[in-house]
This record gives sequence, structure tokens and C-alpha cells, in this order.
Amino acid sequence: MVNEEDLLSYAASVIKTLSRERDHERCAHVKTREASDARIIELEAMLSRREAELESCVSSRDHLLSMNARTTRPTLYKTKSSAPKVNPMSPEEVMSILDAASTRNRMLETEVNRLAKQVG
Repeated sequence: MVNEEDLLSYAASVIKTLSRERDHERCAHVKTREASDARIIELEAMLSRREAELESCVSSRDHLLSMNARTTRPTLYKTKSSAPKVNPMSPEEVMSILDAASTRNRMLETEVNRLAKQVG
């Protein structure tokens, strides 16, 4: 037979345990929320940077040529004549690259929005 004191002691113990678990889950939720918010900010920054790079590439042909020049490794070539020639891109090629970048940006935006909805 269970006496009333034992029952009250058990109930108090259960309440205390559940309260601790609730507090732990609240802390975990806050940490998850902070991490998600930080990831959203990071993705938005990546998206902004990509948009700025695209604007720069579109508005400055010299920028595009300098970006291509940066990707070559001068130490691999003994003379300038042995380095591969950089051919300017046609407008169609530029538009194709911009379309692909725009698609990637939309995918990033979708991910940002999805994460924001999950967190919010």
C-alpha cells in the first residue's frame, strides 16, 4: 500500500525532474536559435557578396579580365608567351554565367527563407 507521504514525495521528484528537463530543452532551443540566426546572417552575407561581385563583373570588363588573370599561376610559366591566352568572353557566355549565378542566388535565398521560417 502506498501512503500519502510517499506519493507526494514521488510527485515532487517527478516535477523536479521534468522542470530540469524543460529548462535544459529551453537552453538547447536558445542555442539552436542562435546558431540558426548566425547561419542565416552568413548566408545573407554570402548572397550579398555574390551579388556585388556579379554587379562588378557586369559593369567592368577590366574587372572580369583581372579576375581571369588572378586565376592563372604565373610561377607555372617560364615566359609570358608560354602562358595560355585569355580570350574575352562573348556576351552570350557572360549572360550564361550570370544566369547560372542568378539561379544559385535564388537557391541561397530559398534556403535562407526556409531556415528563417524554421527558426521563427
